[in-house]
Order: sequence, then structure tokens, then C-alpha cells
Amino acid sequence: MPSPEKPQGIPDSPAQPPTAEPPVAPRTDLTTQAQRLTAPSGAVWPLLLLILAANGAPLLLRQLCRNRWAAPVDLGLRLADGRRLFGATKTWRGIGVALVAGMALAPLLGLPPLLGLAAGGLAMAGDLLSSFAKRRLGLSPGSRARLLDTLPEALLPALALMAPLNLTGMDVLLLVMLFTLVHSLASRLLYRLRLRRRPW
Repeated sequence: MPSPEKPQGIPDSPAQPPTAEPPVAPRTDLTTQAQRLTAPSGAVWPLLLLILAANGAPLLLRQLCRNRWAAPVDLGLRLADGRRLFGATKTWRGIGVALVAGMALAPLLGLPPLLGLAAGGLAMAGDLLSSFAKRRLGLSPGSRARLLDTLPEALLPALALMAPLNLTGMDVLLLVMLFTLVHSLASRLLYRLRLRRRPW
């Protein structure tokens, strides 16, 4: 049976274009965002090693040199409280070898030597700050003060190098915790090996 003819004068209806679906906004994965915020940066570990090297190098050099070239940083200066500025155990020799250790180790970790130099210098600045606070509190050189013994030495370089190393607040917290843990374990080991005078 032939199909009926279309009446003349009636135009063909235009083809309807396919309806574009509205773009779907990507779902926010809270778990993924939380992992990004809490995952440690790759720079945490190199910086930790630089701080540990700056901390340990003066101890090793002291075993080699004993009392040679052990001029104190404060040159014997005493403040109004009658106590030394830093104490006899903080020497120019120790600061110098800490700077060299940081600068030499940095290229092996994929970092510029100047950044290693800065890390070593900042770690020693934190160590001097710790000694200054302990002297003002009446604590003798080598005495134990849990937070003062480790916090400034790790926190100061971590905060100062946040921008160059793209560190987050969580990275800084992790770095301080790791340094405190490793410092405690290493101090006990070095004491047993008679490389450290006290187990802290």
C-alpha cells in the first residue's frame, strides 16, 4: 500500500538538535582532600636528615679534637643574672662543622648546598636559643629539659624553610615529632657507645 503523500505547502519541521546535558560538578571527596592535607611533603625527610647531621656533626668532631679549637661562642660573657650567655659547651668549632655538614649533605639529598647551609645554621641557632633559655632558668650545661632540648633546634629551621621547601603546618609538626623521637633514640645509643656524655 503506497504511503500517503505529504500535503503541499506544509514545510518540513526542522530537526531538533540534541539537548546538551548540563555539566556535572565533580564530587568533592573529603577523604582525598584530607589525605592531601595530612600527607607529608617529600621535603620533610631531607630536611630531617640535614637537621640530624647538623646536630650530630659537633659531637663527632668533639671526639676527634677533644679540647682543641673549642672556643666558646659567648667568649665567657655573663649577663646580669651572673650566668653565661650560652655556656662552655657551645663552641665556634661545633657551629662551623654543623654548617659544613649541612652544605655537604644537601646535594646528596637533591637540595642546593646553600639550603643545606641554611638548615645547618638555623638548627644551630635553635640550639643556641635552647642553651640561652636553659641558662636563664638556672639549668647547667648538659642538664635535661625535654622540650628545650629538641624543640627549637627542629622548629626554627622548619618554620624558616617552609616557603622554599613548600612545607605545610602538618609537615612542620611531623618534622618536630620525628626529630624528637630520633634524637632520643640516637642519644641513648651514642651514650652507650661513649660518644655522648649523657643519654639525652
